[in-house]
Amino acid sequence: MRLPEEIETTLYRIVQEALTNVERHSRAKHLKVSTGWHRDTFHLTVVDDGVGFNVRELVGGGGIGLRNMQERVEFLSGDFIIESAPRQGTLVRAQFPMHSWQPLLMQEKSKSSDDPQPTTITG
Repeated sequence: MRLPEEIETTLYRIVQEALTNVERHSRAKHLKVSTGWHRDTFHLTVVDDGVGFNVRELVGGGGIGLRNMQERVEFLSGDFIIESAPRQGTLVRAQFPMHSWQPLLMQEKSKSSDDPQPTTITG
């Protein structure tokens, strides 16, 4: 099943930001990006074994990239989870329960039905 375009774009941006953060800050040796379904929820997870950080300190002060990821996910009624601690690596997860994106699918269907369909003329 394909996700709504808005969610696909958000997931792409989250992976992009998470990988940038790993490269710039984590000094990780290993990185794992995974996606999948658990019951009726689609999730994206990015995990590294880097230096980690204190989540409360960064999210409360700096961390513009983390805040942007969180805002993107929450705007689409998803859940954003970040787990990290000094010397423990970092986990970033975005979750979208199916009920949260059903309205987006309906919007996409109505948009596609409004698009003019090609006409074939034979003669």
